[in-house]
Formats: sequence, structure tokens, C-alpha cells
Amino acid sequence: MVFLSMSILAGYIILGFTLAGPIGPVNSARLDKGIKNGFWHAWVVGAGAMMADGIFMLLVYLGMVQFIGIPNV
Repeated sequence: MVFLSMSILAGYIILGFTLAGPIGPVNSARLDKGIKNGFWHAWVVGAGAMMADGIFMLLVYLGMVQFIGIPNV
């Protein structure tokens, strides 16, 4: 019985690593800029992506606050 649950746990850990492995478009852009122009250009691309993500999170949060403020909700 314990072996079965450890097997499931190991499967979930492997699944997590495989989902975390592929790089996304931002990291591809950072690698491209870093190879062509150097570290600081890649750093600026990463900082810009981080600021864009922060703005998106803020917009989602503010929109959710408005949605939750509806009396029927």
C-alpha cells in the first residue's frame, strides 16, 4: 500500500519537472538578446517582462475587486 502511494508521488514529481522544463517565449527572447547584445540587454528584457506581468496581475486584481463588489456575488 505504501509503495503505491510512493509511486504516485514519484509520478507527480516527474510530471512537475517535465512541465517546468520547457522555456517560454520570454526566456527565448532573453537568450537571443543575451547572445547577440550581452547581459544588460537580456536583463532589460527580463525586467520588462516582469513589469508587464505585474501590470497584468494588478489589472486582474482590480477587476476582481469590482466583480466581488457586486451585491449578488
